[in-house]
Amino acid sequence: MEIAPLPLNEANRLKALDSYKILDTFPEQEFDDLTALAAYICGTPIALISLVDAHRQWFKSKVGLEATQTPRELAFCAHALRQPDEPLIVPNALEDERFATNPLVTSDPNIRFYAGAPLVTPQGYPLGTLCVIDHVPRKLEPKQVEALQALSRQVSAQLELRLNLFNVTRANKLLRASEENFRLLVEGVKDYAILMLACDGRVVSWNAGAENLLGYQANEIIGQHFSSFFTAEDIQQGKPELELRVAADKGRFEDESWRERQDGSRFWANVVVRPLYDQAGLIRGFVKVTRDLTERKQAEEEIRKALEKEKELNELKSRFVAMTSHEFRTPLSVISSSAGLLKDYSHKLDEAKKLKHLERVQCSVNYMTQLLEDVLLIERAEVGKLEFNPCLLDFVEFCRDLVEELQLGIQTNHTIALRTDCSTCLNTNAYMDEKLLRQIL
Repeated sequence: MEIAPLPLNEANRLKALDSYKILDTFPEQEFDDLTALAAYICGTPIALISLVDAHRQWFKSKVGLEATQTPRELAFCAHALRQPDEPLIVPNALEDERFATNPLVTSDPNIRFYAGAPLVTPQGYPLGTLCVIDHVPRKLEPKQVEALQALSRQVSAQLELRLNLFNVTRANKLLRASEENFRLLVEGVKDYAILMLACDGRVVSWNAGAENLLGYQANEIIGQHFSSFFTAEDIQQGKPELELRVAADKGRFEDESWRERQDGSRFWANVVVRPLYDQAGLIRGFVKVTRDLTERKQAEEEIRKALEKEKELNELKSRFVAMTSHEFRTPLSVISSSAGLLKDYSHKLDEAKKLKHLERVQCSVNYMTQLLEDVLLIERAEVGKLEFNPCLLDFVEFCRDLVEELQLGIQTNHTIALRTDCSTCLNTNAYMDEKLLRQIL
């Protein structure tokens, strides 16, 4: 087993990790949702948000694992810290000399497959990984690797949001001693819309991040009700009032939904509202933090659609393979039967019967060839390489020829009848792709 060497910036990395004040905290739904989504997308029984300190890796969120931490010298994630710009993927730990004798491989949880995407701060420090683990060797599809990396960025963003909320909460306490210090702190945040509300919902402060995100200048919005940022549907349902009521009752309100800018455009927002208290412990207003998560929302929607499309395509392929397998049995039986008769009783059959059996074999071969053409047609359609080559075609004559071919391939006690009414048709010619039309019919 190989112990991961320390990153070159280990001292600064540990300081950065400590600054987030997240080690040994309680589970949080925001992180658990991302961990569950990673396990679902990658199809693994285990998924973890692992943070690596000086002596251990600690799991902020976990799916499919009871342990809350492991020694750092055993951690796969410690190896991932050495390459923060790319995921660490171990298809089979037993075949990797770094991990083959690792107790996490040779005993519970019996790791075989591991993929970890580093969690990197804006300053470039890797704090840990979002990783997925399986008990059997496997590989991820490129789209799954991309999705895992996208989710790791969302975990990092959630860490940043959590840190900012932590700072806002700390500023709330400082407000009791100095509103000016609180104002300066909030004004310095550019990536989040942070505003203070009066108890009735009127805006009383407005930072640069709020101006960037929502479009209002401070003099345009201060004194107005914060329902200006809600959609008409949410206003009708009373959601602005609900936010303040829940924040006052529970001490915190958080939601993700659509919000509106001054120009009427919408964005997907993560919103957190906390009450502000005076020295007597009474609510004197609220602080509201809003972040634009439109890109994450779009990415999740694209992933969902891709998974649905892949599932639908797999079901279609399964049905087609089952149908094709069934369809192959009949011509194969005819070929086997006729070939057997020609082999064993050729000396007893007259020329007419021999010719009949040969025709049956030929028709069956033609039928199987057509089935294979159908398979290739679907494959070409899936990859977007289906060709369309129209030419002038007598449609009635084409149908008659097709019926004649089909008649040769069925039993003699069945007859295909073709009825045409061309009394009002001056011309039965049309430009069609004969090959595609044959396969469709």
